[in-house]
Amino acid sequence: MAMQTYDPTKVTVSVAGIPLTQFAKGNFVTVEYDSDAFTDEVGVGGEVVRVRSADQRATVKVTLMRASPSNDELSALAQLDRLTGQGLGAVQVKDATGTSVHHAEVGWVKKIPSAPYATEAESVEWEIRCAKLESTVGGTISSSPSV
Repeated sequence: MAMQTYDPTKVTVSVAGIPLTQFAKGNFVTVEYDSDAFTDEVGVGGEVVRVRSADQRATVKVTLMRASPSNDELSALAQLDRLTGQGLGAVQVKDATGTSVHHAEVGWVKKIPSAPYATEAESVEWEIRCAKLESTVGGTISSSPSV
């Protein structure tokens, strides 16, 4: 039987060409679509009709350590977008230990996140909006020979 290994250090995220670094521990990236792929309606006689949604908008939430230099880069991108509308770029989340990949040609920082200050190093959660996200949620690639 082949052994599979997931390595969170092999998950990469980039926004507008900026590779993000120093993720917080725990759940550090979440990809979520706004809409279901289909909705359905039932008629009086129990007939079901599915309605396909063309909405592929999604949010990528990334949690970084407070000290991450990526906070500065995402802040600058958000400020550029607010001032000029030019803070758009491709977004990608990829797991190099598996086959999962999420990619959008157009994404942007939704807003500057809240900034709590505490006696502990709080993490910073960024929301990246994607206009049309293409996703594959895959498995982990075998990393050792069959036994």
